[in-house]
Amino acid sequence: NASFHPLDYVSVLRRRMWWFIAPVVLAIVTAAALVTWLPREYKTQATLGVSLPALSPDLLKQNGRVSDEERTRSITQTAFSKPVLERVAREEGFEQHMKLNDAVALIRSRVAVAMIRPEPGQAMAMDQFTIAYRDSTPEMAQRVTNRLADVFVQESSRKREVRAEETSAFIGKQL
Repeated sequence: NASFHPLDYVSVLRRRMWWFIAPVVLAIVTAAALVTWLPREYKTQATLGVSLPALSPDLLKQNGRVSDEERTRSITQTAFSKPVLERVAREEGFEQHMKLNDAVALIRSRVAVAMIRPEPGQAMAMDQFTIAYRDSTPEMAQRVTNRLADVFVQESSRKREVRAEETSAFIGKQL
């Protein structure tokens, strides 16, 4: 009948001490190396809301709603469009250090657009999405994200204005 005394556990810990110390030391050394040698990267994001115009189902001959995939594609195409990215590159001074096409490619590679999905049972009054930008400095990440959001809103407003004028002209012609 083997009975263990609490001091037996202490002796086991003393004999196997390196089984506990080695992993802790290895983890600390690895973490210090990663912090030292990995590049720093900052990410900021802006949340935007887009309300889609409600159209009469009679006018469209369909249900009048646009699918989530179509809305995501439309928003992503606008955010990644060449005029939007060129304007951001010019206004943030990227073209001073590189060609405009290279600046557009750089910005495009660092931008992420994601739709915010409502939770089940929750209705959203408008589509919400985030525009995120990564950079090596927090100030630049924040400035470019804000600029992207501003330019996106202006470009979307301009497109809607053009679409409304075209629709008005078409309806006027039909009448």
